[in-house]
Amino acid sequence: MYYKTITLTPDKPDWPLTPVGLRQHGSAVFALYELPDGTKSAKVHITKPGATVPISVDATESETSGTWYAYFGGANFPAAGTDGKYEVTFIDADDRAFSAGEGTLQIYASTSPGASSGGVGEPANLYARNPATGKYHALIVSTNELGEIAVAAAQEGIDLI
Repeated sequence: MYYKTITLTPDKPDWPLTPVGLRQHGSAVFALYELPDGTKSAKVHITKPGATVPISVDATESETSGTWYAYFGGANFPAAGTDGKYEVTFIDADDRAFSAGEGTLQIYASTSPGASSGGVGEPANLYARNPATGKYHALIVSTNELGEIAVAAAQEGIDLI
């Protein structure tokens, strides 16, 4: 998994953020430092290479460090390319929305066996972070005899970062 520390510069919100490069089908955790005090929520939006519509993930704040984390599963990065980007946005204490800047996103072709066949980073390998414990819980999708879909979280949490 790719772990990228993004240090934000609140007095220069349009300043380009650190470029991010990762492998095709690789999971990524964005750790956001220096969000303003009183930030109510934060998101990371990625626009994959070749795409025009971003994928947005809510960041969760660590109760101990004040760092915000956004996790993207490997299924979000199915194809290599150089023209992707990411943006960090947040809502401040007065409910105002801001962009903390954007940076480039490059996805490198994977050299892992099975990556091109979908064997790496399949959508089944998605996690949700429990803000109370900081642990990540695997999401489990099941279908009953009527074809109805249910989503549950594994009881046992793990450390992804």
